[in-house]
Amino acid sequence: MKKTTVYLDDELAISLKDIAKREDRSEAEIIREGLSIYVDGRRRLLPSFVGSVSDDSFSAVDDENYLEEHWKPDW
Repeated sequence: MKKTTVYLDDELAISLKDIAKREDRSEAEIIREGLSIYVDGRRRLLPSFVGSVSDDSFSAVDDENYLEEHWKPDW
């Protein structure tokens, strides 16, 4: 694990402390869980059709460039 420092406003720090006490968990554990949920929700999801067909107009080498230029998620 890597140690890092985060700055919380007073209200968030109090809420975090309360949750940790209620759940008998460390504040660090709750922060890691929250960040994990946030990051998982922000991961780039690829459309299910990518890589499912092949023709001469598009190669796998270009897939990242194509997605960056054309794919616009709804989030």
